[in-house]
Amino acid sequence: MKNLQTSSARLKALLCRGALLLAGALILAGCSTTRRIPQGEQLYVGLKKVEIVPPEGQKVPEGVQGQLNEAVAVPPNNALFKSPYYRIPFPLGLWVYNNWDNPPKGLKHWLYEKFVTEPVLVSDVRPEVRTQMLDQILDNNGYFRGSASYELIKLKNPKKARISYNIKTGPAYTLDSIALLPDTCHLNHLIDSIASRDPYLRRGERYSTDSLSAARIRITNSLRNRGYYFFRPDYIEYLADSLETPMEIDLRMMLASNIPAPMLRRYVTGDVTVYAFRNKGGGTPDTIVTPRATLIQMMPSRLRHKLIPECVTFRQGKVFSVRDMNRTQTRLARLGIFNAIGIDVVPDSAMASNKLNVCLLYTSPSPRD
Repeated sequence: MKNLQTSSARLKALLCRGALLLAGALILAGCSTTRRIPQGEQLYVGLKKVEIVPPEGQKVPEGVQGQLNEAVAVPPNNALFKSPYYRIPFPLGLWVYNNWDNPPKGLKHWLYEKFVTEPVLVSDVRPEVRTQMLDQILDNNGYFRGSASYELIKLKNPKKARISYNIKTGPAYTLDSIALLPDTCHLNHLIDSIASRDPYLRRGERYSTDSLSAARIRITNSLRNRGYYFFRPDYIEYLADSLETPMEIDLRMMLASNIPAPMLRRYVTGDVTVYAFRNKGGGTPDTIVTPRATLIQMMPSRLRHKLIPECVTFRQGKVFSVRDMNRTQTRLARLGIFNAIGIDVVPDSAMASNKLNVCLLYTSPSPRD
């Protein structure tokens, strides 16, 4: 009992000592927070402003403004809610860094490691690199005549500085003519048909690399639902010409070179096989052929033979569609009786075959689970 009282007293003494040290630190937090800043360096204390200046009468889209602001939104030490503009007035971590030595052990070592904060320097923020990032963002969004610059705003303490960025967007370039693929095969014809209905690929739209990438993804998703399962967005390339017409972009769509032939092939659904395993393994395989799929089910099993094939939306000989994959997986998941569901797609082994065989694998509870 006496040992417990002694330990409790020691703990209270340590806590009181720690509290006094912290209180002293808080009182002295207004002292130097730049004493250990290396010569020639400055403590970054946040953004002064980010000024985005479009041409008179024009407005910069919110999405572009967001990208520009995000590129320079580096929070300083003790930032308020990670804001690059506002700081908590008591930079305790910086004070500890600048005014405490770090002893090898003991309470002060623990407190140092607990509260110390490395200073964020202007050289860490690298504003010259961030202006290059701003220029790239402007180019990617069609502001090819834009420019960005920065200014260091010194404070009373010469070792502290804020940063201001000035961004002049210039006028935005827009899409003019859009040349699609030559109509020489089914794939090209289909891409042209999808692209001609795309909401972005229109004359007068502001040039944007993100929007062009999104258009490629939409075209690819549509192709993969029309049999071109292995098609990828990077198979579509754009050539942009800004010299023909001032402030406008002539766009040409083309397919990348050296794409393997199987990647451009249109596929139909081949054999559909469902493997139904038990959660704990084991069992005897039982093969059941249904109009929708061949079911290989480990017996004994509590599942009805028709339950799984009824969820399969694939049809042999039908144009292969990723949408059928998603629908099948969703229907199986909604049953709520499987621990795992997987769908594998494998090209038929026959040479030059345009069939994709589908394997569905799932595990279900064993009869005694």
